[in-house]
Amino acid sequence: VGGRRRLEMSAIITAAAFAFLLQPRWLPSKSLEPSEFKEGQVVVPTLATRRWRTSAEWKQARADMFSAGLYPGVDYVVVQRAGGRKMLLSVKPTYPLIARLEREWPVVVDPTVAPRWMDPLAYNVLTACFAVGAALGGLLLALLLSTTLTLSVVPSSSMEPAVMPSDVLLVEKVRPRLGRTAPRGSLVLFSPPPALQHIVRERAAEIRANGGSGSAAPAERLLFVKRVVAVAGDSVAIDAVRGVSVNGESVGPAISSDSHLSPLAYADKGDPASHGGVVQGQGAQIVPVGEYFVLGDNADVSVDSRCWGFLPGGSVAGMPLLRVLPLARFGPVADR
Repeated sequence: VGGRRRLEMSAIITAAAFAFLLQPRWLPSKSLEPSEFKEGQVVVPTLATRRWRTSAEWKQARADMFSAGLYPGVDYVVVQRAGGRKMLLSVKPTYPLIARLEREWPVVVDPTVAPRWMDPLAYNVLTACFAVGAALGGLLLALLLSTTLTLSVVPSSSMEPAVMPSDVLLVEKVRPRLGRTAPRGSLVLFSPPPALQHIVRERAAEIRANGGSGSAAPAERLLFVKRVVAVAGDSVAIDAVRGVSVNGESVGPAISSDSHLSPLAYADKGDPASHGGVVQGQGAQIVPVGEYFVLGDNADVSVDSRCWGFLPGGSVAGMPLLRVLPLARFGPVADR
C-alpha cells in the first residue's frame, strides 16, 4: 500500500510540474517582442517554444542562432536598435563566454533568428521548472522500474548449464503480482518456503560449525531460481527407476540413495510431506491449486521440490527475462 501511495504521489507531482512548464502564462513574464526592446535591456534568446514539429527543425534553428552569435540561454544586453524596413539588433553577452563561443562583440542580428526571447527571470524560472520536472520524472521512472524489474545474482550451480554461477539476471516482477501462472518449463525466482528455509538454516549452521562462513543473511530473505516442471492439477511421482515423472512422463532424475542430497529426500529423515510435498518412493500426488513443483537443471546438486515439496505461488518473486552479465553470454534465459 505504501508503495502504491508513493507512486501516485510521484505521478501527481510530476504531472503538476509538466503542466506548469506547458503553461507560459504562469511564468513571471511571457515571451518578449523584439519591437519592445530598449537599449540597455537584458534579454535571453531561447529555443524553448512549442512550434517544433521535428528534431531537424530544432537543430536547424539552433545552428542558425549559433551562426548569428546568439547562444540559447545566454544573457544579452541590447546595445543598439536599428529601425527601417527590417529591424536589427546590436547585442553582446553580459558576461564572458568560453573561448570557442567568443567573437567580436557586439553582433548585429535579425531578432527573428531566435524563435523566442525572454526576460532573464522568466527564463530562469522556466529552466528551474524543467529541471524539477526532469528530476521528478526520473524519480518516477526509477520507482516504476524498481517495482517491475530487478537484478539478481545467481550464487549456485544448481541451474547449470542454463544459468551459471555469478550470472546476473534481469527479472520482471509484474506477472506474479498480477497472479499470472508460470508455465511449465519456465524459470522462476522465488523466496524460500518454510521447508527450504529450514534446510538453508541447518546447512549454514553446519558450515559454520565446521569452521566455514555460512550465509549470514536470514533464510527468508534469500532468493532462489528453479525451473517449473509441474503446475496445479499435475500428477507428480518420484521413484528410483523412473525418476521424477509428471503426468506419467519422466522430467528428471530421482535422488539416489548415495547422493549428498539423500537425507533430504526420504520420509524417514527429511520429510517434505510435512509441507504437502511428494515423498520419494511413496506414490504420486497432485500439485495443489496455486502451487508448483520445481527442479534445478543440474539435478545432482539442486535442492529443489524433491527435497522440500511444492512451491507456493505466493513465494514467486519474478521471472528471469535476460542474462545481462557476463556480457559474453548476454541474452534471453531460455525456457524449455
